[in-house]
Amino acid sequence: MYNRLLLLLASMLFMRCEALFAQGDFPQVWKGKIQEGKNTYEYTLNLKSKIKDSVFGTSISKSQGFYCETAFRGAVTNSGYRIVETQVIKMNYKGNNDVCLMDLRLVRLGKKMSGNFESNNAQKKECGFGTVTMNRADPIIKKDNPPTTSIIRPPVIAQVETSQENKSITPIATTSPLTLSNKRELEKREEKVIDRLQFTEDSVTITIYDNGVIDEDFISLVVNDQIIFDKVKLSATPLVYTLKRKEGNRYSIAFHAETLGTIPPNTGLIILTAGQKRKELLFTSDLEKTATILIELVKK
Repeated sequence: MYNRLLLLLASMLFMRCEALFAQGDFPQVWKGKIQEGKNTYEYTLNLKSKIKDSVFGTSISKSQGFYCETAFRGAVTNSGYRIVETQVIKMNYKGNNDVCLMDLRLVRLGKKMSGNFESNNAQKKECGFGTVTMNRADPIIKKDNPPTTSIIRPPVIAQVETSQENKSITPIATTSPLTLSNKRELEKREEKVIDRLQFTEDSVTITIYDNGVIDEDFISLVVNDQIIFDKVKLSATPLVYTLKRKEGNRYSIAFHAETLGTIPPNTGLIILTAGQKRKELLFTSDLEKTATILIELVKK
């Protein structure tokens, strides 16, 4: 009885250590499969960030003829993660309301993770349940002998300085050339405001990635009607620009879709950092609507 109790305590301590290791180990990529009855899907879990005990990221489910990418939020547990899919980002057929979002309870043991899932759509009787098995699959970059077919480029960075007297925006390429065009007129589209934010810090840095699968999404980034990045491809290499201010100003930052990529619509991940503050947003733009963020830099 005593030996069995010691074994149980050791097992619980090991699982807790695994969870603590997981908490400080971000970002993470997990790949495997989900099994729902006779149906099997490839499943990828991108754990992108962690704030205290909350985790955020995206998931991808796919099989022959089917593709669905979702956003999720979750929590670190004693043994792994609780993941709740909340929103469809991309899919290859019409009818987002027909998608069954999942609620996953996962146990992590080293570089393996498994568990169960059920539907997060309580009102949908046709949504089922099943099992999940995954392995850690973070990309490994060899610094000593990089592949000859892959070039890792530094972020494309633009700095924007403003003042109350001069509200014009002057982009400056600091690590690689920027293609700027203020002569080209963008077609008018409906503006879809995804967030309104205020900052008292001296600068706000905005970092933009393609979200999930790199699928030939091209955008033009427009700040106060001026094109900052013109017809730039979103990828795993971020687009970065910094907005600085001497006095409070208001800015409209628009993500104008130039293409829809191979998996419509055009989507991306935005990370806003100002001092110790950090906020992540997902944007979706198409040829009719443009995702926009409204930022106000205010006095302290």
